[in-house]
Amino acid sequence: MENILPVLEENISMSSIAGRLVVNTINGRFGTFNVGTLYSSIGDFVVKYDGLDEFNEGSYEGEFIILRTFQKTRKFRVGLIIEPVAEIGEIILNDVYEGDQDDLPPSIPDPVEEEMEESGDLTTSLDVDKPLPENASNASLAELFGGLWPLGDCVKLDPTVGRVVFRKQRDYLKANGFIFNSKEQVWVTKQ
Repeated sequence: MENILPVLEENISMSSIAGRLVVNTINGRFGTFNVGTLYSSIGDFVVKYDGLDEFNEGSYEGEFIILRTFQKTRKFRVGLIIEPVAEIGEIILNDVYEGDQDDLPPSIPDPVEEEMEESGDLTTSLDVDKPLPENASNASLAELFGGLWPLGDCVKLDPTVGRVVFRKQRDYLKANGFIFNSKEQVWVTKQ
């Protein structure tokens, strides 16, 4: 951890670094979500990237545009964990190795729960893991996808719509014959 602290003190902003992103899928209270770890020459970072939930489990090598780095503290059992975090703005992939990854940290909070804690809204009941009915109407799908509806053969989701909506969009695409092209970061219909 010694090699990471100087980097965090500098607080990198808008830098491009080469590295390997390892993505793991977790089953949480509000459905499945992805967590990522970026391994680079300047250190290892927990990844904060809005589009991370689109990726399949695996290892992704490429260039990562870092918006900023910071330290994040979270509770774990009777102590605290201090993690170096890299907020990523863009990912340019070279190689993709999808499949189960074994470097999962101990206890990982769902980003939806973290957002609820930050906003102070802990009483909200979410239907994240409740799928859209198979006979969902065009109106409900248009509401879910907004300007993306009707969907074409290639769909680029906007992660700024919020994690709950983003996950529902992702789940609908998966259930309806779309696959995620991680290099292009778009959803395409199966050929």
